[in-house]
Amino acid sequence: MKTKRIWIAVLAFGLLVTLTQGGVTEAAVRAAAVGTAFTYQGRLADAGGPVNDDCDFQFGLWDAAGSGEPPTGGAQIGTTQTRTDVEVSAGLFVVQLDFGAGAFGGDARWLQIAVRCPAGSGDYTILAPRQPLTPAPYALYSSAAPWSGLTGVPTGFADGVDDDTTYTAGTGLTLSGGAFSVDFAGAGSTTTVARSDHDHWGQSWSGSGAGLTLSSIDNTGIVVTSAGGDGLHVGEAGNPSSTATSMANDGVEVEGAEGNGMVIGRADSNGLYVHSSGYHGLSVDFAGYDGVHVDSVGSPSTTNTSSEHNGFEVAGAAGYGLYVGRADLDGVYVRSAGDDAIQVDAVGGFGLHIDYAANGVVVEEAGGHAIRVVSAGGTGMYVHEAGDPSTTGFSLDNNGFQVNGAEGNGVFVGRADEAGVYVASAGDDGVHATGGSGDGDYGGWFQGYTGVYGHGTGSGGYGGHFDSDSSHAVYVEGSGAAGDGVHVASTGRDGVHVADADDYGVYVAAAGLDGVHVESATGNGVYANTAAANHEWGFYTPDRIYAGTSLVNGGALMFVAQNGAARALETGDVVAVNGVGTPLAASTEPVPLVRKDDSANGSAVIGVVYRRFAVEKQVEGSGPEQQTAFHAYSTPGPVAPGDYMLIVVLGPAQVKTGALAGDIRPGDPLTAAGSGRVAKATPVEVDGVAFYPPGVIFGKAMEASDTAQSDGLIWVWVTLR
Repeated sequence: MKTKRIWIAVLAFGLLVTLTQGGVTEAAVRAAAVGTAFTYQGRLADAGGPVNDDCDFQFGLWDAAGSGEPPTGGAQIGTTQTRTDVEVSAGLFVVQLDFGAGAFGGDARWLQIAVRCPAGSGDYTILAPRQPLTPAPYALYSSAAPWSGLTGVPTGFADGVDDDTTYTAGTGLTLSGGAFSVDFAGAGSTTTVARSDHDHWGQSWSGSGAGLTLSSIDNTGIVVTSAGGDGLHVGEAGNPSSTATSMANDGVEVEGAEGNGMVIGRADSNGLYVHSSGYHGLSVDFAGYDGVHVDSVGSPSTTNTSSEHNGFEVAGAAGYGLYVGRADLDGVYVRSAGDDAIQVDAVGGFGLHIDYAANGVVVEEAGGHAIRVVSAGGTGMYVHEAGDPSTTGFSLDNNGFQVNGAEGNGVFVGRADEAGVYVASAGDDGVHATGGSGDGDYGGWFQGYTGVYGHGTGSGGYGGHFDSDSSHAVYVEGSGAAGDGVHVASTGRDGVHVADADDYGVYVAAAGLDGVHVESATGNGVYANTAAANHEWGFYTPDRIYAGTSLVNGGALMFVAQNGAARALETGDVVAVNGVGTPLAASTEPVPLVRKDDSANGSAVIGVVYRRFAVEKQVEGSGPEQQTAFHAYSTPGPVAPGDYMLIVVLGPAQVKTGALAGDIRPGDPLTAAGSGRVAKATPVEVDGVAFYPPGVIFGKAMEASDTAQSDGLIWVWVTLR
């Protein structure tokens, strides 16, 4: 807001109070009482003389004249009053202002004015200096008027003395002369009065009768919002035989009770409700009879009362006998039981239902069964979630034991002197595990002297059946000195049958004795059939193979070699040995260095290139089952210098022929012809006897040379003699 010096003259300040004596009644004066607004009249001029225009004004009330342009100093009183489109004629203007009833309390006031002409144009100009507001003459009189100068004075104040009022002491007060005092009850010595927000914290009372009686028709009788110790503590009730004190901060603690520690005659909702507990929701150190006894919950079809002294007894429940919605520790914890830790005789629904718990049921020691379900119309034991599983599944069957989801193991057996899991009879799978989808997830994980023992009796059944979508169907990790990874004593069908595997059908990372041992098999000892188009590999091992007898059907015998030349090699190149190469990553055995054979009838020829060969190191699994494996595979394309390849040394192979190979027919002996190719061998004759020199025959032609492909390849049975 800009400032500009403009002369302004105050012509009148109207806050007019007229007091008349004749013809006006007191009621009329009250009816015509003035408000807090007043009339302000001023004169506005600029350098050209008086202003004639419609202007906008802003008026502010201040408690000091201030100084400077624009004026500063002092405090503004009330809000700024804005008056727009005010007519200014010959410099004169009139406005109504109202700063409220408390604006004028007898102290000096100044008016700060800002103006813009014509109305609605540009910024306001703050005028300097601030204009003082002075009182009208009768206003000066009213500030010092005596009692006799006032009208409408109440009768009791006509003499100026308040001495005819009668006072009466109300409830809780005593009046003596002109002094009031508090009417204290009881024989105490306190002589003070409490404020409205007082409490009785830390107070103690004793006496006969009820210590505290509360009655509320629409809310809670006792509310403990927060307690650093026990929420409600009872030292003794009646004359108990003994007492015991808890060291924990309990919601409700009863040290000793001659009768029941807590009795709930009837509750239309929960008899005892614990919303959340960092430790025990309910703890009973000692009870002469049942630790917790519930006679009836809801409207059960029937009730059965036990004659034993039980830790927790529910004679009848319309819903669950015991329901745990969530427990950060154990849902049910049994430290020791002489017989069954938990026994369910018969239920129409779940024998034991746990929605969520870090440990659903913990039994440290039981003389009989840890958990025993005699009969259940639904699932014998049901666990909705254990921990924070990544997902859950649900079965519609009535299962003996069902776990919808578990962050850890669905079933974990730390030790069992006999079977960890024993299924006497099953119409379908004795134990069925589908398995997870993540790396390191298994359908079943077992550890022990015998990890899994399966005995199949049906003609189409299995001792063990495993199915996994993306991980190991069966993973065996043994710590024993002489235990087998998988041991099949006797079976009417396959000892180990792998229907489908995305990776290895059978993989043995380490074995103290035989990786796979077949003592006796009516059919094949080991049968492998890959789904790969190049048939790699029916059987793979980086080590030597021992066989009493051998039968090879449909494949060649190959060895790994390394390109020791400066040029790349291709499929069908006849190669000769020229040194010792570097062993593969998965082996310590040396491999031959080879080069393309460049001499006719060369005796250094050792085979023909099949394909490029590679071995990759991979880390599989995670945690205790993590293994390092080497994956071998062949690929088409040239074999660069230093790369590995597979060379055929016996059996069918495609071999390059040249233009000078001659007319090759099936059965013709072939020999190396240089440039990595073969040609029809020519016998030599000595003393009329024709023969082929030793070491020059590469193999026998399987097809004629005129059937060769565009790259000159024909099928040859490699014999190398």
